[in-house]
Amino acid sequence: MRKASTPREKEAFVWFMETFIDCVVGKINCRKSKYLSTITNSIITISDEAFALLLFENYEEKWHAQHHHNCTKTEITSKMPRMHGKFTSKKVGQAEFGGWSSAGVSKFNANCRKIMEERNSDYGRHAEQELLAYLQSTTRGKNVLQKHLRLQSRQTTEDTSIVHEDAWHEL
Repeated sequence: MRKASTPREKEAFVWFMETFIDCVVGKINCRKSKYLSTITNSIITISDEAFALLLFENYEEKWHAQHHHNCTKTEITSKMPRMHGKFTSKKVGQAEFGGWSSAGVSKFNANCRKIMEERNSDYGRHAEQELLAYLQSTTRGKNVLQKHLRLQSRQTTEDTSIVHEDAWHEL
């Protein structure tokens, strides 16, 4: 994804990292970190990113069909035929409701290798820097940065007060 060259590909990368990855990592964990540092340096692990890609590919056909039929959340079950994921079904895995097929596990492992390669490449680091700059330019990003700077400033002030207080007690 980091090799995006067209505006549409770059837009997809931004959407995936700004919106979709939260579903895997968790909004609470990911909410601020993606605005403060690059993906590689934040809490989004290689396996998180690989799993998010796998989930997207697994259900992509289903989501396109839902979008094509303009389904609301309540209409999805009544309007849409039951669709299974590309790499999941009741017939695979050890879980009661099925699991990942061997093709899905292989795809996950391939995703991990690709992401590791991308994260370690010059183009990957550049793409992450561009993503961070974009995220920090959004209203949400600016708010997160301002709050983070205020907290850092407050912490620095408290640390300085403690040092001065300790020095005073030594006299």
